[in-house]
Amino acid sequence: MSAAIDKATPSIKLILIGDSGTGKSSLLVAYTEQRFVGPDEAVATVGVDFRLVKKVIDGKATKAYIWDTAGQERFRTLTSSFYRGASVVFVVFDVTERESFENLDSWFTEVRQYCGKNGVLTCIVANKCDMAERVVTTDEAIEYAKAHDAEYREVSAKTMDGVKDLFDSFAEQVARHPNLPKSGSTDSVNIGDKSSATAAPPSSSSCAC
Repeated sequence: MSAAIDKATPSIKLILIGDSGTGKSSLLVAYTEQRFVGPDEAVATVGVDFRLVKKVIDGKATKAYIWDTAGQERFRTLTSSFYRGASVVFVVFDVTERESFENLDSWFTEVRQYCGKNGVLTCIVANKCDMAERVVTTDEAIEYAKAHDAEYREVSAKTMDGVKDLFDSFAEQVARHPNLPKSGSTDSVNIGDKSSATAAPPSSSSCAC
């Protein structure tokens, strides 16, 4: 018998940040819909896009909310509300675009600013690892992750290699760790049977990158 999931079920918030075009939206869709969405399938939305994944971990019902920036990163308009309550921060870069790797510093500055010492897990996610035009090596990315006390994963939203394990493993880490941020019902979201929704701060758009 599966565990019941209701409004009182503990929730986990996982967020995706990183430069535009690194594949954050594609990773979100790859995990929640098991399909690849490329730039040519971009759909304009307003605000922050998030999906709900209902999970049972160690026999206990858990709601994992996965938040995407929905294009706001292009305008550097992310605010504390996006980071608030996060259990996991995935910092995504594109292995074929060195600039997206070099910009990780600014993203970690933002994480420190908004998350402080709240005990969030951070993971650097190297996306598009299926591409032959790789310009950022695994070794240098691992060294960067170590220097920032972050975990490191390599994935491909296109082939879906490593995507399921990325989200599942971190959701499980949070669910099993008593000191990581969790909450009961999520005040800022109300997600129905489609297990996805869009919050709407003003003046932003998105791309499925």
